[in-house]
Amino acid sequence: MDSSAPRYHERQSKQMCLKHTLNNLFQEPAVTSATLDGLADHLATPSWGFSPHRTAFLGNYDINVLELALQERGKMLQWVSPPKAAEAGSEWPEAALLERPDLFALVLNVVPSPAQSSGAAAWGLASLARRLGLAGRHWLGFRRFGGQWYNLDSHLPAPQLVGNDAALRDVLQHSYHCGDCGGGPAGGGRANACERPQLLAVLDAAPGR
Repeated sequence: MDSSAPRYHERQSKQMCLKHTLNNLFQEPAVTSATLDGLADHLATPSWGFSPHRTAFLGNYDINVLELALQERGKMLQWVSPPKAAEAGSEWPEAALLERPDLFALVLNVVPSPAQSSGAAAWGLASLARRLGLAGRHWLGFRRFGGQWYNLDSHLPAPQLVGNDAALRDVLQHSYHCGDCGGGPAGGGRANACERPQLLAVLDAAPGR
């Protein structure tokens, strides 16, 4: 898909992982924090500075903002259901998804580890958000370049080569613990379900949508 390797990569800043994910997937500064703030506030007007779709000054945008931002660029989201217990050991994500001609990328939503959510901002606003229970989850993306999958996580110093579909499955299941039974769409469901990684497919929208 497109060039042989990704050349643009944004590193993590504050809780702007959704902005970084979008820009890393599109390989350009496609959106700004102001753009995403505007989309979040379009969904719900902030009350006393608080918004259900973002955290002021930090980011922490939810799936609704992601969906609107992708729609503006002719893309749509599709929830990737985790395998059922009876399907343990089967290929996941399924080949039917990974071989779709309209598959642009995969987006993963995870609970960041303490090491990932600390670091340079340990004493800044991000640390305060964690103490107030506003730390949120982490967005990252995977996309093919030259027929090979790359991990475009903003926590990485540069895009990381994953490899073919089998290598992608291995990374999702062993590095990010995806594919566990249960779970639900990002931002919803019971507390234990929300702890699970949640995978979404980014598809080219059909003409007219």
